[in-house]
Amino acid sequence: MVTKDELHKLIDALPAELHREAAQALAQVAAAQHDPVLWALYTAPDDDEPITAEERKALAEADLALRHGWWLSERELADELARTQAGGPSGQEHA
Repeated sequence: MVTKDELHKLIDALPAELHREAAQALAQVAAAQHDPVLWALYTAPDDDEPITAEERKALAEADLALRHGWWLSERELADELARTQAGGPSGQEHA
C-alpha cells in the first residue's frame, strides 16, 4: 500500500501542468469507492501471468516514449483522433 507521504512525493515530482490531471485521476478513484464495479476494477490484484516478449517490447517502447516526452495529453489524443476520423489534417476523406 502506498502511504500519503509517498503520494505527495509522486505529485510533487510531476510538472505543475500535470497536477490538475493527477488530481482528477485521484478524484475518479475516490469516486469509484461508491461504484462496486469500478471499485472492483481499481482494487483487482495485479495480473500474475508472465509477460510475453511482445509485451516486454511494447513496455520498453512506452517507457522510451515517456522518458523522451513523446506522449499526448488526453485532449491532444482526442484532437488527433478527430482529425484522423475526419480524413486527415486537411479534413479530406482518403480514397
